[in-house]
Amino acid sequence: MKLRMLPALLTALLLAGCASGVLMGAGDPPARTAQAQADSRLAAAVVRTLVETPDVPAMDIHVSAQDGVVVLRGHVPSRAAASRAVTVARGVPGVRAVRDMLATGE
Repeated sequence: MKLRMLPALLTALLLAGCASGVLMGAGDPPARTAQAQADSRLAAAVVRTLVETPDVPAMDIHVSAQDGVVVLRGHVPSRAAASRAVTVARGVPGVRAVRDMLATGE
């Protein structure tokens, strides 16, 4: 009976080990994790600035960042609104470049 339970026990231990490694970010170098956190903070700062800008439809813009490069995606009513969003994003400290992937209603 004990031998029949061995495969189930080993499987459970293996899955628990894999899950804890995934949840804790095992294998990710500390610098990579720090960069991901910096990218998240930068994207959040850009979103905050877009929301605070009255003539930008911030709720229709998705912001992502990687290594200081911000990508704006979504749908805005006009090319002027897209241009304004890009200008605002460029003004956020830490932004090295902005990729405009915004679609317009025009």
